[in-house]
Amino acid sequence: MSKPVWPQGGDKTEAHSENVATIEAYLAALRNDGRGLPAAPSRPFEISYRRVAEEAGVGVWTIDRKNSECRKLIKDAAKDLGIRVRIKPRVRATYTMEEAISIAVAVIQAECEANLVDHRPKCRMADRVLRQIARNGKGMHDDSIKAISAALQQAIGHDAETLLTEIREILLRAATGELALQTFHGRLKLESALAGFSLSAVAKFTTVKQQTVTNWGAGRKAPTRSLFGEIPKIEQTIGCPDGYLTEAHRSNCSGSSNVKKHHLPDVVQRMSFDHQKQFRRLIAPELNISKLSNEQRNRLMKDRLRIFRDAQDTPDFKRAKLRSPAMQYGLKALPDHVQQEFDDLAEVRTHVFVRDDVKSRDRGWDPDTRAIYHRRMRLFLGWLHCRMGVANENLSIAYLGFDQVLREYDNFLIDRKRDVGLERRWAHAVCEWYTFAATLTRRPRELDLTGRERDEPESGIGWLRGRRDLLSKLKPIERPRVVDHHAVKKGRRDHIRPVLTSIEIENAARNWSTLLDETTAEYRYQRTLLQKETTLADGTRRIEPILRLAEPLLVIETAVWDLRERLRAMKFGSFHRCTAIRESVAVKLLAQCPLRRKTFCGLTIFDDGTGMVFQEGGWWWLRIPADLFKNERSQAFRGLVVNGNYLQRLEDMWGFYDDLALYATFARKQILGGADSSAFYVARQKGGHVAPAVFSGVFRNFTREFIAENRGRGTGWRGVRPFGSQAMRHIVAAATWKRTKDEHAMALAIHDSVSTARKYYHKYYMGTEERAEVIRGTMQTGAGPFDWSSFDAVLPHVPSPATAPTSKLVRA
Repeated sequence: MSKPVWPQGGDKTEAHSENVATIEAYLAALRNDGRGLPAAPSRPFEISYRRVAEEAGVGVWTIDRKNSECRKLIKDAAKDLGIRVRIKPRVRATYTMEEAISIAVAVIQAECEANLVDHRPKCRMADRVLRQIARNGKGMHDDSIKAISAALQQAIGHDAETLLTEIREILLRAATGELALQTFHGRLKLESALAGFSLSAVAKFTTVKQQTVTNWGAGRKAPTRSLFGEIPKIEQTIGCPDGYLTEAHRSNCSGSSNVKKHHLPDVVQRMSFDHQKQFRRLIAPELNISKLSNEQRNRLMKDRLRIFRDAQDTPDFKRAKLRSPAMQYGLKALPDHVQQEFDDLAEVRTHVFVRDDVKSRDRGWDPDTRAIYHRRMRLFLGWLHCRMGVANENLSIAYLGFDQVLREYDNFLIDRKRDVGLERRWAHAVCEWYTFAATLTRRPRELDLTGRERDEPESGIGWLRGRRDLLSKLKPIERPRVVDHHAVKKGRRDHIRPVLTSIEIENAARNWSTLLDETTAEYRYQRTLLQKETTLADGTRRIEPILRLAEPLLVIETAVWDLRERLRAMKFGSFHRCTAIRESVAVKLLAQCPLRRKTFCGLTIFDDGTGMVFQEGGWWWLRIPADLFKNERSQAFRGLVVNGNYLQRLEDMWGFYDDLALYATFARKQILGGADSSAFYVARQKGGHVAPAVFSGVFRNFTREFIAENRGRGTGWRGVRPFGSQAMRHIVAAATWKRTKDEHAMALAIHDSVSTARKYYHKYYMGTEERAEVIRGTMQTGAGPFDWSSFDAVLPHVPSPATAPTSKLVRA
């Protein structure tokens, strides 16, 4: 853009007064017709002073000049006039070259789609030819029809001439108001261009990202149900009649994913968006559903719906229902007086006296344990408040001193499982609850400790014994007991007892120590009943087929290879390619060093090599402070720590070093988009930081795409379900054992103790053939004194009995 030519001698007094008067008259006219001050579509919330100068009939320099009084008048008037973008008439004689490109591409795409022809080559050629004309036009940008007509007079190729002739006809039809498309993406792109808007400018009038609206206009995506409310905003912005875009969206969708969305069964469309996405994943992306007949389409959807329902009928999915809003019952925060009780308990459990009144933090609760029991307290007391009707001011940990209260809570949890279709079984967490409650009620220095209770610090045992004052807060629970309902139905009882009566509370106040002794015995008895009723961990259940393989890491290697093949098809430098490189690096790193997700998200990297991930001597290394590990206090882990850091060299497997170098030098910075972050695994939100829960979801999506079984498409590993990053520890441990047959090596691979590794992976130590070989070797005793004959050679010969006449049968 050339610099404006300033008038000779500057703005004289007469000219200045005339310009001010002109601007005042212009502002008065705007107040009368209510149009507001003009703005450019690309900046809809800022005044376009160039357009103000054009509409008012004054020079641009009078407004752009420093300390301009005209500019001050305009800025003051914006407070009451408002700012509005001028919508161009849909039918006009001239269109700019940018508008012509959008109009031509929209019409060409619609015609190709109607003829079932790929539109992309022709649209790319139209865009390239028109932009070449715009660069060589020199001032002809404002009238695209004249620019195209002038280009046709030159010597150009036959293909370009035919295409330009077609585009000129399209623009002439637009100038007479004859253009009208039927698809949503076609109408969006065409009507935006006719109104003088680009798709990125349209997006600024909505809460939708610019890339999303651009994808809508290109036909790659269509608005989901959550974004239907943005369509009326677009219609109002570009001056379309109400419902003009909405009705096209309802009846016409483009692109493979949008066709699948359009043809979803009604029962699926009523599901949540996440479930709809999972259902669409069962349909192969290369399948063009629009070419199928109605019978074929209905058969496909019926088959996929059956597979989807079978896949959802799993314990993991049913257990996820327990976290739905409709089944929540926990407190968001403990009441102040209960929080004080919990703090007193946590203080006793954290600072454990070992000898001579010396406190040790190594044997007590760590922050993670405290957080776990705080959450359990919120659940338990939330049940008392929300389900049993106990007022907030009467809540107290002292309710755990009555065994029938905890048992009633456990029955409530079992009923919740039954409501979502799970088996009526106890869980391992229930055993831990009884162990924890027993430590609150038993005497401090009992000698008959069994099982896990030996791990409890003695300083925290019997905490409730000295808290008789808490009984004053308790109130009776008149709700009937669930177990009594079943006993009455079976005839074992005549009446149903309340959970906790006032008489029981009064007796407890008089005989507090005796009650706690009886409760301790009851807790121990209940725990022994539950020890055998434990369920398999979710992470292990999801990947059990992988653990049974001879080479479990083969599954991860195959997934990384598939991801690498997909990377080759992506545009270099694109955001999706950068995030795909990030996932490749994360999976390859976890395959060598299976960190817990909290530790992994805490990794750092710096250009000077001082981070936790660094390069030295041609090798990549991990140097992680010990306090980032969950098991930092265990004796086994301390043996792996040097100078307060866990150090491990990363090996160059599966092209790991190439991906890591590319991620550290380029992809990571592209993902951050200019943000400054020291985190190794980064995202664009929140300054690059990624929370462990978010990373777990991203990792689960990776496994869903490349590893888990997809029965609809017939891809993935049979029986494997999407899993989180924690399961990588199980896979690495199983792979190490099957390669080395060494428990110490297996524990070293997951930087944990041998006992922990044996506890979780003992059932995957050996396959069927290995166990048979061990038994065969155990039973081998050498040549004995006996000469074993074949089995059929020693069988006695028994002749077949003759058939006896019926008349000779004698009745006894």
